Amino acid sequence: MVNAFGYYASAKGMVLVPDLSGLSSAAAISLLESSGLNYSLGSDIDTNNSALDNLVAEQSPVSNTLVDYETVVQFRLYNLVVIPPFFPFFPSFPPSVALTATSTGQTTTQLSWTASNFTQASYQITRNGDILGGGPVNGTTTSGTDSGLQCGVNYAYTITLYSGPDGTGSSISDSESVTTDACTNLYTVNYECNGGTGCPSDTTHNGTFTITGSAPTFSGFTFNGYHVYCNSSFIGNYQPGDTVSCGGNLEIQAQWSSVAPFFPFFPFFPTFQPTIYGTGCCADGATVTDTSTSEQVLLDSLETKCLNRGSILVNSATSLVTYPTLNC
Repeated sequence: MVNAFGYYASAKGMVLVPDLSGLSSAAAISLLESSGLNYSLGSDIDTNNSALDNLVAEQSPVSNTLVDYETVVQFRLYNLVVIPPFFPFFPSFPPSVALTATSTGQTTTQLSWTASNFTQASYQITRNGDILGGGPVNGTTTSGTDSGLQCGVNYAYTITLYSGPDGTGSSISDSESVTTDACTNLYTVNYECNGGTGCPSDTTHNGTFTITGSAPTFSGFTFNGYHVYCNSSFIGNYQPGDTVSCGGNLEIQAQWSSVAPFFPFFPFFPTFQPTIYGTGCCADGATVTDTSTSEQVLLDSLETKCLNRGSILVNSATSLVTYPTLNC
């Protein structure tokens, strides 16, 4: 039959669906039953709000809907989902150190390190296996500069940290390699022919240098090689084509000895003492003769220092003697 509102109604009539929101499960069932309606429970809706636990979350049909008597109204309840309490976890990491090596030029590097879970009391740095600074150094320094290096060369560093002073206690270490900046002709090369001709022109070098050209010449003399000085310190006798290592300015000085004359009509050949020209020092064991006085001095363990061509300073145990003109 049709009721006064124009709806087809069951023989038992029609009712408005009540609002179940916020009611407990028991209260919602009781209200539906008292309204002449049936009910069914749908799946729960999870919530972490304890105040909503077991209360009606949704219903169908919705409230104030006109339905037949004994219509089934389905509703869903909130269900509290318990989230376990959060306990912050701090994992334990082993102690470590991280070394950073940076090139800061052609002859310098910068080192720095950072330790984790370790208290530094002393430290030691090695370069290519050689200990820098004489051994473990006490302190909490975390950086340093290494200088006096060669350009364009790779260096391997290792930092070792100690928990106790003077390299005692537990230790941790790390290694890092770095290449210094490329070479750009740092140092000068000066040739001194000492009376001869054909020596190469002055130039520059970057830590290693190869003596170029053929042997120079000097009429009446034999070329005895070059005496080579690095930053004014004698480092050896070299020939054209030899390679010299020097982290400074080079002085390359030709050395000559006189050629003994040939006497074909004498039954013997007189002995001549070769004359040495150049700024190179006479070697130990040589006999130095002052040509102005004919006095001779045997250079054994004496330290000799050249002053200029043709003269030498002899440092004996008792005095300093200068020979202005000499044969060696």
